[in-house]
Amino acid sequence: MDIIFLALIVIFQTFQGCMTKEYSKRTQGGTMMFAGITVFFAMIVFVISFLVTNGLDFNFSVNTLWYAILFALTYGSATVGSIYAVKTGSLSLTSLLTSFSLLIPTFYGIFVLDEETSAYLYIGLVLLCASLILVNFNGKEDSGNQKITFKWLIYVLISFVGNGICTITQKMQQINQNGMYKNEFMIVALLIVFVGVMIISLITEKNHKSCFKPALITGGARGLGNGIVNLLVISLAITMPASVLFPVVSGGGIALTAILAMTLYKEKLSTQQILAMIFGIASVVFLNI
Repeated sequence: MDIIFLALIVIFQTFQGCMTKEYSKRTQGGTMMFAGITVFFAMIVFVISFLVTNGLDFNFSVNTLWYAILFALTYGSATVGSIYAVKTGSLSLTSLLTSFSLLIPTFYGIFVLDEETSAYLYIGLVLLCASLILVNFNGKEDSGNQKITFKWLIYVLISFVGNGICTITQKMQQINQNGMYKNEFMIVALLIVFVGVMIISLITEKNHKSCFKPALITGGARGLGNGIVNLLVISLAITMPASVLFPVVSGGGIALTAILAMTLYKEKLSTQQILAMIFGIASVVFLNI
């Protein structure tokens, strides 16, 4: 069963990027609307999970609210940043670089929580540096290769930082509150993100009503995929060693996303960028061990 869950996590993780790409192909506007719908459906998954496991017994500490707000701000920026990154650049390279956000909680653990380092960390960092250097080479052999633009880099950076900090926030909440309020924390945080993003959409995207249907279809699917991934990861974290779970999820997600990006969406990577993908997959595997 664990192997099936692992496969589903990788599939649904990749599915999220594909749904973002599908939406960007159908329409150019309504990005905040798409993000809001995504978050709403992710929240629905956690609500259903909570009702199944806890019924109507909703317990929520006031102190948890501050963690939920910080998580909402960073999760929201990561979600919007990743959507804009996929819309303006390569799906495969976006998946690769945003996966490196695990460096932020890794260094937080080392310098703040005094966690021990290992040789795997240093191997992973070397491979990561090699990947970052190679990813910037477009190659001259084919003008159709994915080009790195400043706008795309900004969106990737926003997603990178947001992902890293929201992971730290989630970890802080679990440590300081003895593992309590997991579902409640996620429901409240996602509700805050949904309300905030939809307010921005209503103010800035008044003329994008035609985007609602494609945003509902693809954003809803993306949100369900996101919610399922998070629930399955929480489930497997109890029964499977982190040294197995996270390398497989991270490396498998990058690899499958790259394969689909190059086959379904005809993305072309230079030889150097393909090497960057290989080094990047190896890097996230070592960094997660």
